[in-house]
Amino acid sequence: MAIVKCQNPQCDYFQKPVPEGDFCPFCGEPLPTKQTSPPPLSTPSIQVQPLPTPIAEPPIPAPPLPLPIAAPQAPTAPPVQAQPPTPIAAPQAPTAPPVQAQPPTPIAAPPSPPLAFSFPQDSPATVYEGVHTPYPTLKLTHTSGKEFFAMAGQKIYIGRRGGTKKPHPEIDLTDIPYAERVSRPHAHIFWDEQSNHYMIVDNQSTNGTKINGEFLKPWHPYPLYDGAILELGKEQYIKFTVQIRS
Repeated sequence: MAIVKCQNPQCDYFQKPVPEGDFCPFCGEPLPTKQTSPPPLSTPSIQVQPLPTPIAEPPIPAPPLPLPIAAPQAPTAPPVQAQPPTPIAAPQAPTAPPVQAQPPTPIAAPPSPPLAFSFPQDSPATVYEGVHTPYPTLKLTHTSGKEFFAMAGQKIYIGRRGGTKKPHPEIDLTDIPYAERVSRPHAHIFWDEQSNHYMIVDNQSTNGTKINGEFLKPWHPYPLYDGAILELGKEQYIKFTVQIRS
């Protein structure tokens, strides 16, 4: 009787008898040439045929899984925004036009009168105390406690000394914290004879000038009042309290 064994090492019936055929019914490996049953013990010798080298078959790739199909979504109606009722303007009296609140209004500066004296451009800011003048004294108190004074009758520049830009400021802020946020000629202050107020003008500075939190339009004069908060630059790094004393 012929004995056929599977030669696939990965088969569960490796080197075990399998039913006769050309392929192993368990793994599909080709079966070797059929062998006959061993002869009786009296046979002088047994011829053993060499086993053929098993040939590994490439693995069969699994079929790709079908992609899930998203269920179609029902169209949604766009949200309807409620419209506010249209306000009805109240009738205005012909002689009383509505007055709108305005930010600090720039006051046109009149031509500056001839200066009785002037600061040397390279001199530091001077504190004028005990000097009798017909004008009130303007004091700017920095948050660090440092004080700066301006005297009416001439134009006083505020900024940082150094560089090539002129004029050099009489009120030099080089030594205060965050001074690098101040332009060289940042702004200037002068006394307005027509309105009897100190005025400040932003000189197109890089970071701007504020009074009580409102940015000033460059090259337009704005009045300085006692108790106002003057800011140079952004983010409230450089702040002064304005004090005006007669």
